[in-house]
Amino acid sequence: CGGRAVAQGWIGGAAGGHGSWEGEFRSYAGRIARYSRCVDRSSPASDSGQLLEELLDSLLADFEFWFRRGLQLLELAPDSLVPPSEQRRLGTALTTGLAELAAARALRGASPCPMALDMDAMAPWHKLMLRVWSLSSLLRQAGVVLAEPERSGPVLNLRREDWAPGS
Repeated sequence: CGGRAVAQGWIGGAAGGHGSWEGEFRSYAGRIARYSRCVDRSSPASDSGQLLEELLDSLLADFEFWFRRGLQLLELAPDSLVPPSEQRRLGTALTTGLAELAAARALRGASPCPMALDMDAMAPWHKLMLRVWSLSSLLRQAGVVLAEPERSGPVLNLRREDWAPGS
């Protein structure tokens, strides 16, 4: 079926591994710890740590929202459109992504200072989010009725006067 080839091209990707939850968490935490670092508290902008926290909280909330949305979309995906093997691969990747986000949040929460995450740690999450967007588009094009998602979580306040030095 041509739809299967399209689906594989749109949402294809590598599958994650399996194992105990504790072992996986340690693995995710170790990987993320390699790509994270504390922000220097002596920086000229005293609110830079707060801004970093707000930005990362918002970004991680977006990733979590889209990974959970992807799991919801997979439940609606007909096998004729997205083969079961691809559904399993994407579902595993989304579940792994959610566990990695939990590990990143736990590490940031345990850090004594504001912690940045390197783009190398977040790049796979961006790719996974794009796969979810592609799945959503594929389902809409096929006429699958999708419920509108409800958003909750931190809202980023980007008013410059709230974080600009000297304000």
